Amino acid sequence: MRIDYEHMAVTRRLILAVLLITAGGCGITDPAPDHAPFEARIDSVVAPSSILASDSLRFEVFGFLGNTLCWEFDRLESHRDVDRLTLTALGLQLVTEGVVCPAALAFFRVQVVEPPPFAAPHFDFFARQGGTLEFLVRVEVR
Repeated sequence: MRIDYEHMAVTRRLILAVLLITAGGCGITDPAPDHAPFEARIDSVVAPSSILASDSLRFEVFGFLGNTLCWEFDRLESHRDVDRLTLTALGLQLVTEGVVCPAALAFFRVQVVEPPPFAAPHFDFFARQGGTLEFLVRVEVR
């Protein structure tokens, strides 16, 4: 699985810059952020309706992180079986004392390429959401 983290890295740098500027204005002298990991919500997977068993499967994962800029995407973990891919999105929440987090909805978008082969007749996507598996989308395999 190949994940395009370039967009996530730019967003992370922008968030960190905003937080450091905010922290500097509040008189905080230790800008070293402290983060707490969390499981992010996967809202959807956008994938083609069908693929050939020998093709790579290109898809995008979209999800929600939190309601301030102190929530950031960390990584997408996956477990592949013959006929399914189970995804878990992990994020980090800034928990540094004294840092004010600007209010804004934080989302993530990750582009992924899963290599062949795929077993017919279909390949399913599931998301691990709070300890349970949630079905997301099915791709027909020809």
